[in-house]
Amino acid sequence: MWAHSTNGNRRHALVDHLRGTAELAARFARPFGGDRVAWWLGLLHDAGKASCAWQEGLDRAEAKDGPVGIDHKTLGARLAFELGLGKFALAVEGHHGGLGSPPALAKRLRSLTPADRQRHADADGVLAGLLPELAAAGAVELPAGWEADPLVGEMALRLVFSALVDADYLDTAAHFANALGPAVDGDADFAVLAARFEAARRRLLASRPASATVDPVREEIYQTCVAAAAAPPRMFRLAAPTGSGKTLASAGFALRHAAANGLRRVVVAVPFLTITEQNAAVYRGLLDADHHGGGPVVLEHHSGVELDPDRAYTK
Repeated sequence: MWAHSTNGNRRHALVDHLRGTAELAARFARPFGGDRVAWWLGLLHDAGKASCAWQEGLDRAEAKDGPVGIDHKTLGARLAFELGLGKFALAVEGHHGGLGSPPALAKRLRSLTPADRQRHADADGVLAGLLPELAAAGAVELPAGWEADPLVGEMALRLVFSALVDADYLDTAAHFANALGPAVDGDADFAVLAARFEAARRRLLASRPASATVDPVREEIYQTCVAAAAAPPRMFRLAAPTGSGKTLASAGFALRHAAANGLRRVVVAVPFLTITEQNAAVYRGLLDADHHGGGPVVLEHHSGVELDPDRAYTK
């Protein structure tokens, strides 16, 4: 059973792709408690490729260098639904095209054609031997709170969807690159980044025209934020007017707070694309190792981003 066509040396074994995607998705989802759910979604996402019809389609597609053109997502979504994952089955159905809606998925599962059902039955028989976990699995328990609060459930769905899509893409990319494994960046060292930020900030301030009126206020705000960074995680509020240096002060706080509390990421969410682009440019200039020798650490993510096709990106 194969998941992908040859990379020049070999095809991608379906069981390897399912398990590789499952483990990687679980790794990405572990920080928010979704690792078990993401693992199952990864294991099931390409289950439909176990049908003879899909495997024969891969032979044809490889010979003609074209797409298989046979649905492989619905079976995994059905299996996820049967395991009790409910609306999280949408992540499997949408892992190539985007999240749909629970009513649309339910309608799709009710309206399977005879050809669909034949492929599902064919793949079910193969999967019983390929993935013995399916036979032994009971209902997959969702983390506490994911069902109780609709907003938490919506966010969790989007997070595990992201984990699944990234894992699928990276595991597939590793196959076609003939690599030993997916290219996944390690966690940031925030102690190093905080020191780099402070040194770059000093150079930036030294290059600007001095203001005897505004600079002392900005420095006071900055030092107050930095002093608060050692506190345990909670909600912090910075009430300061425009021009008071909040972009630098909040970043100085966040980097030190992450270092002090062993956090994995700093996420900056601000309104309006222009402000997002401005902040990202400032942080890249102060933090990206491209400017200091090394690789990038700032990922700018919004609808207006244009990724450089000549530059390799990893999660």
